[in-house]
Amino acid sequence: MGRNIAEDKKQKLWMVSELFYPDETSTAYILSKIANKLTNKFDVNVICGPTIYDKDKKNINTFIELSKDIKIIRKESITNKNNLLLRLITTFFLSFRLFKSVYKKVKSDDTIFIVTNPPLLMLLVSRLKKKRKFRLVILVHDVFPENTIPAKIFSSTQNIFYRKFKNIFDRAYAQADTLIVLGEDMKEIISQKIKKYSSETEVVIIQNWAETDLIYPIEKNVTSEIEILFAGNLGRVQGLKEFLELITPIKNSAIKYTFAGSGSIKSELIEYVKKKNITNIYFQPPFPREEQINILNNCDICLITLLDEMYGLGVPSKTYNILAAGKPILFIGNKKSEIAQMIQENHVGFVFSFEETDLLTNFLTQLSATNLPQIREMGKQARKLAENYFSEEFILNKFLAVI
Repeated sequence: MGRNIAEDKKQKLWMVSELFYPDETSTAYILSKIANKLTNKFDVNVICGPTIYDKDKKNINTFIELSKDIKIIRKESITNKNNLLLRLITTFFLSFRLFKSVYKKVKSDDTIFIVTNPPLLMLLVSRLKKKRKFRLVILVHDVFPENTIPAKIFSSTQNIFYRKFKNIFDRAYAQADTLIVLGEDMKEIISQKIKKYSSETEVVIIQNWAETDLIYPIEKNVTSEIEILFAGNLGRVQGLKEFLELITPIKNSAIKYTFAGSGSIKSELIEYVKKKNITNIYFQPPFPREEQINILNNCDICLITLLDEMYGLGVPSKTYNILAAGKPILFIGNKKSEIAQMIQENHVGFVFSFEETDLLTNFLTQLSATNLPQIREMGKQARKLAENYFSEEFILNKFLAVI
């Protein structure tokens, strides 16, 4: 008897995202890689926004060869400006356009895969799930509205509007069949959010991956200075202003701090350094992805900071490429968080809370070139960790198994 053609047909998966290939943002890059992997199992269709998210940036992703099996439906948006209000309007407008396509295209026996940003799109898709009964998988990069507290959008969890938003978002997260989170701390927070509304939603940990083929250690020229690098978003939730205030009194000419990137408080940080006349802190512009390997390898230690209130609300994806470059991490934040635990368990860096002022001051005061052998050894361990547990193939196979 002949084989039933329908039996060979792959189930249809819809990936819905504001950001996707060939945009160079980290979300676009991550989702494009996942989409490629999922073609092994699904008929992958993508509903996404414009080719390039920020029209002022000319860089597009040259690191991915997108599978020809992926079908893409693009929805153009209104002009995206650097003005916050216009960005909000843009996101609002595009979310509805993306959802309109979801409403028209997705059937009850399909699978939808979305990320938590933009939040309005997640709310709309979760609401449709109640009626359409498709399978919904959400990759949790942001925990709403809890992340609005450290961002100073809401001042308190007792705020009446915050509490209403929390109720709305808790229900939305609970509509998912599977929630993919980035670490144990995020799993704790998310499980608490949804337990009132769902006992069936699966919460699975899949960390971000390291690009071990593209990012690798390059021997650094020996100098008398130890360079500590922060590379990424210079925003409020990182606690960078608080970090600068902690290190201001420290006098150690052996340390050079470099902050590479852009963000909402960059100008504030630059002004603070000028006002305090700090001579060993430098700022660099954001860099394209192809420069990442050089930027990371030009330092001795990479800095990651997160406010205590960010516990369980996010895991910096840059962590894993830092490991790939063979650099130890100086982490300042909640010592129970995913990154802090990973560093301590694997001996790939140094961990302090923002409250441990004396310990951090003592560490940075005594840090010198004599510590370089220890730093290099930690870097070797970091590279091994990236290769063994956070390689792209290892992590993407987890996505393939879960979705």
